[in-house]
Amino acid sequence: GHTIKNCIIKNWDRGIWGTGGGNVTNSTFFNNTYGIMTAPACCPIATMNVYNNSFEFNSVGISNCVYFNAYGNNLRNNTVAIRLWDIEFPYTCGSPMSANYSRNKITYNTRAIDCHFVTLSSSFYFWDNFFNNSENTHNDLCTYGAAKWNRTKTLGTNIMGGSVICGNYWGQPNDLGGSDACVDANLDQICDTSV
Repeated sequence: GHTIKNCIIKNWDRGIWGTGGGNVTNSTFFNNTYGIMTAPACCPIATMNVYNNSFEFNSVGISNCVYFNAYGNNLRNNTVAIRLWDIEFPYTCGSPMSANYSRNKITYNTRAIDCHFVTLSSSFYFWDNFFNNSENTHNDLCTYGAAKWNRTKTLGTNIMGGSVICGNYWGQPNDLGGSDACVDANLDQICDTSV
């Protein structure tokens, strides 16, 4: 795959349009219709890795339906930070699609995650992310379907500086998000009830 790094990509319909495979690092996506938009590639399966980028003031920061890893990105002030979709291509090379999102800061977007035409055969994993948006997820497919919102609890420094990695921090700009006000009676740095 290709490598794109240290670029400023702004004022395009699609900042990057890809079919999977490659690395995108240390770049800024600003004022695009889509910062990154992906579609399934031909076999063999190739994973797109998106690390340490900034997505601001895009209509959609990342629109993803391929094998995809996003780590350490800052998605801020977009209409939709991340759109997940796969209904047109529920299986690539005979297996369900999957994506991993971790250690991303997803803040001040109109909507953080939009599950758009997502089938239950695919899996989108989110853990150790910081969410602080008016609307963090959009529909039941995000909440109860293909999106998975935590992993097995392990020791390690999480995105908030705590010592346990497991789920995500769910905040809102008005400080009334689930993680902003949850109870943690046993002090394990995880809300005692789901948020």
